[in-house]
Amino acid sequence: MKKNKRIVCILTIICFLCITSMTAQNIKLYSIGIDASRGDNKVMFCKIDPVTASVTLIAQLNDVKSVNSGSSTFDQNSHHYIFSGHDVNNITRLYSIDTLGKVVSNPVINNAFIFGLEYDLKSNHIYCEINNTFLGIRSFGSFNIEKGVTEDINNLDNVLGMATGSSAFNSNTGKYIFYGPDNNNVKRIWSINSVDGVIETSQIVDSFFVSELEFDNLNNKLIGIYRNKTDLSKLFLAEINYLTAEVSIICNLDDVTTLQTGSSVFDQSTGSYIFKGRDVFNNNRLFLINALTGEKISNIITDNFFYEIECDNTKFAKSFYESTDLNMENTIDNLSVYPNPNSGFFNLSFSSSAPTVVKIQVINNLGQIIYNESLDSFIGGYSKNIDISAFGSGKYFLKLSMNEQTKIEQITVIK
Repeated sequence: MKKNKRIVCILTIICFLCITSMTAQNIKLYSIGIDASRGDNKVMFCKIDPVTASVTLIAQLNDVKSVNSGSSTFDQNSHHYIFSGHDVNNITRLYSIDTLGKVVSNPVINNAFIFGLEYDLKSNHIYCEINNTFLGIRSFGSFNIEKGVTEDINNLDNVLGMATGSSAFNSNTGKYIFYGPDNNNVKRIWSINSVDGVIETSQIVDSFFVSELEFDNLNNKLIGIYRNKTDLSKLFLAEINYLTAEVSIICNLDDVTTLQTGSSVFDQSTGSYIFKGRDVFNNNRLFLINALTGEKISNIITDNFFYEIECDNTKFAKSFYESTDLNMENTIDNLSVYPNPNSGFFNLSFSSSAPTVVKIQVINNLGQIIYNESLDSFIGGYSKNIDISAFGSGKYFLKLSMNEQTKIEQITVIK
């Protein structure tokens, strides 16, 4: 009997490891790498296996001399890896590379440094901070993928700088978020409206440091590496409320001593926070953590030198937002969800000025649909009391899909 139990236990562990491996294998990572063993320090475009941390060379970038730290992003719409760097003539360029390693565009960036490139999964726009060295102006802007140029949206007169690897993007609300000092050198967490570039919040952060910020769009959380000023040697993975500067620890990182700047990414589908750093024995490792539970899924030692890691979140973006055209007129008006927060009972109301198919869903923080309703050729007013009281306390997303567009409202259930 004991032998049978032991066999069942072993099979359960094997099953769990297989599921974990399969989940991680669905994560697609790309990066820039340098093979120091070759002696020529050539820049390479690579694919990273999240399970084994092994590197697959896709292409050698002979025209690229160096890459600016914290300057990369991934265009989920065209599947292009984008980064800022210098060519062999030391000219600053913004490179766009497809997943086969072909350089699609490399426009020259004159008199400016580009930092914190962030991709909006909902609008398919790329945003960044632009430091115009010629005019001495720091601004928030966007990168026009088709034209291959940056476009200023608004000046950041009160911002002194941005910490490398400290930006993220909330695609649910269109907010660009970053950590950095103001003109008085006071550290703040800033949020910017990506439409007009206006700074909406700038919470003072005086008791801790944060870095390697990523945004979990499914659970509406800003996640990053946290260090309290009382003991900078201890690192934690934490949720940071950028509206209040409150911190909730997800897990400790006792086995991590240093981070590789600009190495963090977030896989939206699996909720995996991934970064590269050194352990207490000075080994380079690729860490993969479940950001919802704090479970450390893997921490593989790697001798490969790769950085500026980016994640392909295309499948999540298409399934979650279901929209690629922001210019399409929205036919849903007067959307209201009340009360919110609630105990699991709330009223949903909206109106439609033209016949449209409306899909109403409530999604939990695991991505599971717990309420589903479809309305065919709907026009007029809608009002209904919705009951999700059978489910526990926590954050949920109300998702309204219509005409290939999506509206999302966060619902908080407190019992």
